[in-house]
Amino acid sequence: METTAVSKRAIAATYEQIRSHVRRTPVIEVDGADFGLSASPLLFKLELLQHTGSFKPRGALASLLSRPVPPAGVVAASGGNHGLAVAFAARKLGVRAKIFVPGVSAATKRERIREMGAELVITGERYADALAASREYAAHSGAREVHAYDQLETLLGQGTVALEMERQCWPAARGGLDTRGGLDTRGGLDAGGGPDARGGLDPRGGLDTRGGPDIYAGLDAPCALETPAAPASSPAPNLNGLDTVLVAVGGGGLIGGMAAWFEGRTRLIAVEPRAAPTLYRALEAGHPVDAEAGGIAADSLAPRRVGELMFPLAQRFVDRAVLVEDDAIRAAQQALWRVLRLAAEPGGAAAFAALLSGVYRPAAGERVGVVLCGSNTDAVTF
Repeated sequence: METTAVSKRAIAATYEQIRSHVRRTPVIEVDGADFGLSASPLLFKLELLQHTGSFKPRGALASLLSRPVPPAGVVAASGGNHGLAVAFAARKLGVRAKIFVPGVSAATKRERIREMGAELVITGERYADALAASREYAAHSGAREVHAYDQLETLLGQGTVALEMERQCWPAARGGLDTRGGLDTRGGLDAGGGPDARGGLDPRGGLDTRGGPDIYAGLDAPCALETPAAPASSPAPNLNGLDTVLVAVGGGGLIGGMAAWFEGRTRLIAVEPRAAPTLYRALEAGHPVDAEAGGIAADSLAPRRVGELMFPLAQRFVDRAVLVEDDAIRAAQQALWRVLRLAAEPGGAAAFAALLSGVYRPAAGERVGVVLCGSNTDAVTF
C-alpha cells in the first residue's frame, strides 16, 4: 500500500467512520511553571482517557469497520495496548479475536485483554516474537491480521488524533482554547449556565457535554485549511494554535498518521526511549532498520523497527527524533501524577519526558502540544 493513501481526506473519512465508537478526548492547557518549566502554555492531548487507556482503538476500529471480518475473526500481535484495543473493537462489533503478546507485556494489560473476551496467547520475549506467531496463526486459520502500526487503516485511525487536536486547539492563536470535547483548567463552567447558540452548554472554561456533531466536521473548517507542505525544519505559518507537538514513537503508527494530517503545518517531534530508538535509527540510516528493543517502555515502544508505511511520512514531515532516558520517563510519570493526577504508563509519559528533561527545549513563545497516549499502568493502586 502506498503512503499516498494515508491522506488528510482519508483520515477525515475514517474519523466519520469511527467517531461514534471513540471518545473525543480532551485537551487541557496548563502553565509550564506548574512543572518547573518556563511560564508558557502547554497543551496536553489526553489520549490516555481513550477507551482501553490508549489511542489504539482508533486504528483497531478503523481496521474492523473498513471491510468484512472473516468467520475466523481477527488476530493481532501486541505489547499490550494494541491487543487490548483490538479485543475492545472485536467485542464491540461482535467478532472473534485472538491476541498474541510477548512475555514483556504488563500483567495488567493481559488481564484486561482476557476481560474483553479475546483469546490470549503469551509467546516469546519481545513484540517481534509475538508478531511472528500471530502471522503463522493468520496464515493457517484465515483470520484477518490487524497490525499494530504498519497497516493503512491503523495509520488512518491514529491520524484522527491530529484531526481532533487541530479542531480543539486552533482558536488558541486568537487568545482562547476550544474546549469542545475537552477541559480547560483555567476555570469552571460559565456562570450563566444556559445553553449557547450552538445547542449545548457554554464550554468556556469548562467541559463540553453536548456529545453531538462537531460543527467543524468538514475539511473546509478554519482549522483544516490547506496550506502548501513545507520542510519539517521550517513549518508553515501556524494556523491551528500549536507550533510543535511531541509524540512518543514505537512502531510509528501514531506519529505517521499525525504527520499525514498536519503535513508540515505543525512541527512534529518524535520521542523515543534511548533503549528503543527505532525511528531515530531509521532516520539515520535512511530506511527502517532493526534497533534495540528494551527499556522501561518495552511493552509499548519497542517493536524492533518502525513501519514501512509510516517512514516516508516521517522523513517528510517529522522534524526530528529525540531520545529520553528511562529515568526521565519515570520522572515524567511522577510529575504528571503529582501535578495533574494523571496516571500515565511509561510509553504514555515518554513524550512529556522530552520536555521535562530538557531534551527538547521550546523557543520563547513557542506553543507546545504533548500527546499523553497511554495509561495502562498499575503503578497507582487504590
